[in-house]
Amino acid sequence: MLPAVKWLNSNSNKLFVIDQEMFSLCRVVEDKNEFNSGDINNKLNTIKQLNTCAVTKQEQDTLRTFALDHSPESYLALGYSTGRISIFSAENDQTLRRAKDFNDTSKSISCMQWSYVDINKICVAYERGRGADYSVIVYDLHKLLRQHPKEQCVSIFELNLAEKIAGISWLKDEPNLLLISGSRGLRIADIREHGNFQSVLGVQTSLMGVCSEPTAGHLFACHSRNYLYIYDRRYLNYSPVHAIEACSSNKIINKISWHPKRSFNISLIAKDSGNFYSFSISKNAFIQQEKCEIINEQPQKNSNNNNTSPRSEMAGYAYGNFKKTFLE
Repeated sequence: MLPAVKWLNSNSNKLFVIDQEMFSLCRVVEDKNEFNSGDINNKLNTIKQLNTCAVTKQEQDTLRTFALDHSPESYLALGYSTGRISIFSAENDQTLRRAKDFNDTSKSISCMQWSYVDINKICVAYERGRGADYSVIVYDLHKLLRQHPKEQCVSIFELNLAEKIAGISWLKDEPNLLLISGSRGLRIADIREHGNFQSVLGVQTSLMGVCSEPTAGHLFACHSRNYLYIYDRRYLNYSPVHAIEACSSNKIINKISWHPKRSFNISLIAKDSGNFYSFSISKNAFIQQEKCEIINEQPQKNSNNNNTSPRSEMAGYAYGNFKKTFLE
């Protein structure tokens, strides 16, 4: 698992740091000494560790992934290779030791995501077991976290797939819809309808890092090698809204993240590049795209290009509204 840093939801000075060796809760502390550099007033900050826990070293129970929820309690879920999930509140438990564990299956966990809307729901993707398919399961943790800590969680949705799961994400504007990225397709599943998909898009290569745009929930992003793709879940059968060559062809995108409060702003880092890329997308591109969708749905006569999607017509316009910056 790659090292990661997450800011807590209700405290702008606390952050959670995790890697293969340990996980820590830290606080950013301002130094009293200030100095001037030109016209900019710089404040020195230090990071103080509040508590640190070593990651288990058991060969059969290694840490695979973790997820931070969106509630003020800042619940953190740690997923292990044995299928064990350990959950604690980083805001209320600074010792990081009052964890609530549950284990629903013995299959290794590949990724997890908390729901944007229902803070009691978490989606977990499992690796293939012996002769079994890959699995996506949604759990309701209300009793486990808030009422009866000794009770097990409740599974409210389960889906088995024959292909490897590359990523999962919730949609903010549709709390019952899940994005599932597999090695052969991108799917939207409704957790109220077991086994049925609202949309399916076939892909030649796995789309990694699928994540929903937090301010306009119908948009989501993913990446493959050095390309960043942005889709609209309402028109998943079409090509991507935007396909951007984010970095040079000899680089591979490692991580993407939407800005939680700034609309249409996404950042990414490329593996072994030392560069940070930030894309600011003009809202006008999406407004114009909506108009293009409406026009395209009207009957057209004598059209010689019936296979052209609204996205391909807008590709040049939208790409011109991207700005890329990087730091060496």
